[in-house]
This record gives sequence, structure tokens and C-alpha cells, in this order.
Amino acid sequence: MEVRVLSSGSKGNLLHLQAGETAVLVDCGLSCKQVEARMAKAGLDPRAVSAILVTHEHTDHIAGVSVFSRRYRVPVYIPHRAWRAVQRWQNDWWEVRHIRAGEPLRLNGLCVEPFSIPHDTEEPVAFAFEHGGARFGMATDLGHASESVVQALSGMDALLIESNHDERMLETGPYPWPLKQRIASPFGHLSNRQSAALLRRLLHPALQTVILGHLSEENNQPELAQAAAQLVLDEARAEAPLIIAGQYEPLPPVVVAIK
Repeated sequence: MEVRVLSSGSKGNLLHLQAGETAVLVDCGLSCKQVEARMAKAGLDPRAVSAILVTHEHTDHIAGVSVFSRRYRVPVYIPHRAWRAVQRWQNDWWEVRHIRAGEPLRLNGLCVEPFSIPHDTEEPVAFAFEHGGARFGMATDLGHASESVVQALSGMDALLIESNHDERMLETGPYPWPLKQRIASPFGHLSNRQSAALLRRLLHPALQTVILGHLSEENNQPELAQAAAQLVLDEARAEAPLIIAGQYEPLPPVVVAIK
């Protein structure tokens, strides 16, 4: 598998995963024009995308789904209740197929395992992928790492996990109090401290790469997120590279293979 994080953050989320001949997008939270531009910059062909997998209905995860899915005739996989929420303001996606946490689906040789995450939306999910024995797991937009999340992400060859905010920066920052409460709640977003604690539980000798995503531009700094996670890796003497996903530039490809 080859993973490309094309955008990660509150202004839009977009991930491209290639497994053999199968290419999928996880979320499509930029405009279609921006999606095409990011893919072109990364040397990716939007016409080759065979599915869009949606984690939840917030705009930074679905902004481009309508136009992209119709322009390239791509089916969209989304939990039923999340789709019902989307339909309140748009219902013109190309082809909608419902998914459910705990019910794997297969896209050619790629196995996709949706699992529930704690977030303040309708039926939110994250995904674990398997292809040729290699496994990649990703989870952002979750207020805490439940036991089911830890179980779903265990044993991965590569991980993308949220490291949204520094708790002190959020507390003293410019956001209104209700929004601060939402972000810090058990159904909001993982702080750097919580992300590091999750990483500590997921570390194992075969873990090859760790990506930190969905960093807040207002309530975090990449150096703070990296320092918290790197401390965990150093304590365990783990050699897995640590990568910070950004909002505006695609990451280089991350190859996920059996170690």
C-alpha cells in the first residue's frame, strides 16, 4: 500500500491510498478544484479513484464529495446516519453506499474495516486497511481513545492518529468557551497528551511509520505535537519515523508493507 496525506486539518482533510490497482480517497474535505490540484501536485490521477470513504459529515471532511463524485462517477461509502445528516443540505452525490462499523468491505484486493470513534457527529467512523498482509490504520476527530479504538488500531504497520491541540494553548487561546469545551470533551479532539498516550498503547516492534494529523493551526504547534509523540518513541527505543501531516502541502508517499 501507498498512503498520501494530501491535506489534514480543520480547513479540509484528504487522504489517498493506493493498494495494487485500487485507489481510494478517505474524506474529501477540500473543493473539487483543490482536490484536483493536490492530486496533480502529488502525481495522482483523479480518474483512477474507485471509491470515496467518508468518516463523518463535518464540512472539512465532505466539502468536495458532491462535485468530485459526480465529475468522476465515484461511489461514496458513508454510514447511514451520517448520510441522513448530509442530506439536510446536499443530496446529489454520485452513488451512495452505506457502511457500518464492524462490517468490513472489500474493494478488489483491499480490505476496509470501519470502526466507531467517539465524536460529536452522526455515526462517525475511522478505518483500518489491509492489503497483501500489510495493515494501515487511521483515526482523527475523536475525543478520547476508547478501548474499541485501541483494539481496532492494534498491530498496524503504519498509523495516522490525531494530535489536534496543546491543552494549554487551547485553554488560553482565542476560541469562545463553548468551542473550547467541545474540542476538549470526550467527543471532541485528541490533545497532544492524549495522542501520545494512545501511541504508547499502539507501539509494537513491527510498527514502521507514525503520522500525526489534524493539528490545529490556532491551538497547536507542530513542534509540540512532535515532541510529545517523539518522547513516547524514544522511551520505547522505537525506530519508526514520525511524520507531521500539514494543511497545505501533500506529504511524500508512505509505503506500508510487511516488515
